Amino acid sequence: MKVIKYLNYWDVNKKINTEKATVGKWDLWNGTKLKKKIENGELSSLDVAKNNHNKHLGYEFCALENDNDAYPFCYVTVVPKNKHIGINFLDYAGRKYLSYLFHEVKEDRILFLQEIWYYHFTTESGG
Repeated sequence: MKVIKYLNYWDVNKKINTEKATVGKWDLWNGTKLKKKIENGELSSLDVAKNNHNKHLGYEFCALENDNDAYPFCYVTVVPKNKHIGINFLDYAGRKYLSYLFHEVKEDRILFLQEIWYYHFTTESGG
């Protein structure tokens, strides 16, 4: 079963961040102050992502094969103020191996595939 989590994947540390850390990051990007509402249980990261989407603010989400997976198979970053959408695919070891970077070319949300990055690893280990 595929699962979407509105959380940030921190690829340097190979971990999915908490709701608090994720929304704190979004607050920095967007100039908002919603992390406290996450801490108090008033909102979820899904609520904040929906709100950010409707207001053309940045947010992220992870797509996982199963709810208990250590790593998503991909994560998406949406940054409307920069007209940017990034989709990053991860291997079984949590390493980013493929990235698609899209840029909005018209105000009616037409996207252009601006860059593709493929990362080749010399070993199969997670190092």
